[in-house]
Amino acid sequence: MRKNLIVAAAAGLVVLALVGVGGYVYFFSNLRSSPPSLALSASPTASPAATPTSLAGTWTVTTGSQARYRVKELFVGETAKHDAVAQTSSVTGTWTVGGDATGYQANGITVTAGLGSLHSIDQVAGRDVSQRDGIVSRQLDVQ
Repeated sequence: MRKNLIVAAAAGLVVLALVGVGGYVYFFSNLRSSPPSLALSASPTASPAATPTSLAGTWTVTTGSQARYRVKELFVGETAKHDAVAQTSSVTGTWTVGGDATGYQANGITVTAGLGSLHSIDQVAGRDVSQRDGIVSRQLDVQ
């Protein structure tokens, strides 16, 4: 009887260790990866002496710009949420900034993102996240 109890306790410890290791591997070993949030970046192309001192003027979205969405997603049968991320490079837009160093105001802001070219860029081990793209397109009624 005592031997059976020891065997059962050892088996329970082994199962607990395996669950702990599996959980660690799943949540902390990049089996789930989401790209970082987008940020504004400055890439000056003029010498410092030619850098404008005012933000006033017409601004245009340039080639290489991206639009993204990021939402928390919970897969069926999972207990932890994941950051679902999709992006498109089909972005255009302009706006006008007026004012001076004491204060600026943006007017006529028009930014358009082509939702038809959204595609998932996150990864989850064992899941095909590209299926989400079709679901999102249908929900947004994107043609």
